[in-house]
Amino acid sequence: SLQGLTSAKLAGHPKDVPLIVSTLMRHETKVCVLNFKLQRMCEDQSIVESKDLFEFHAGFKRMISRPIFSEHNMHSSNHRRLRFVNQDIHSVATIYGQVQFGSVQVIMFRKQGVNELNIISTGSLLSVDAKRINLKRILLTGYPLKINRRKAVVRYMFFNPKDVNYFKPVDLFTKKGLRGNILKALGTHGAMKCVFNDGIQHNDTVCLPLYKRVYPKWIPPTWMMNVSGYEASVDLSPFDRKKKEKSVPEQKVPEAKAVEEKVTEQKMTDQLILSLKID
Repeated sequence: SLQGLTSAKLAGHPKDVPLIVSTLMRHETKVCVLNFKLQRMCEDQSIVESKDLFEFHAGFKRMISRPIFSEHNMHSSNHRRLRFVNQDIHSVATIYGQVQFGSVQVIMFRKQGVNELNIISTGSLLSVDAKRINLKRILLTGYPLKINRRKAVVRYMFFNPKDVNYFKPVDLFTKKGLRGNILKALGTHGAMKCVFNDGIQHNDTVCLPLYKRVYPKWIPPTWMMNVSGYEASVDLSPFDRKKKEKSVPEQKVPEAKAVEEKVTEQKMTDQLILSLKID
């Protein structure tokens, strides 16, 4: 006999769907960061973007989440976040979910219709590690204004001398392969004096890389087994909310329309009376 499993619950289970009963190891009901190593299917040509809605089948568990994708770098502890996942690379999907042990086989789906799932990627569980560092890379660009051999005055990267002094320890590089550093701020509009390892040209672009640690989205229905009612229960992200507002046009109430028409008519009569008085 199983505790908590009554005949009433079994009667409500669909007959055409298999019922899986399994024991769990210690801590398998706790939530942690799951990292899945995935390879995209060759047949799928759709765009796979970070924080899109996907369904994961890991063993007998089903999880719906919005993962962030990163590079599978075995020689470093820092991994660059991928905005889009290409066909020819191995990527790592990071989500919040219940702890799992062993090399669990994983299939990632995308929901297309009401009951239709499209296979996007296949792979296995890489690790259950909350210390994995996923970094988002941002490039600040500037353009040389005055050049004197290896030194140049760069503008349009910053617009405040305080920002120049704050990012002074960060190394610079150019699109043509030069390396450099910030020497000092010039003026009050964010211009700066920089030095490079070789002569720089006017058609080159100076870049300053910045990195920020990113985390997966916190979605409780992922580990609450509420897969069917996910769309209704989870809060939409600001990006999804904007898309939803654009897709559904605003419909005005007839009473509000009438009030608005009366206000416009009153404004037009007031303007007409004012113009007659002036004449």
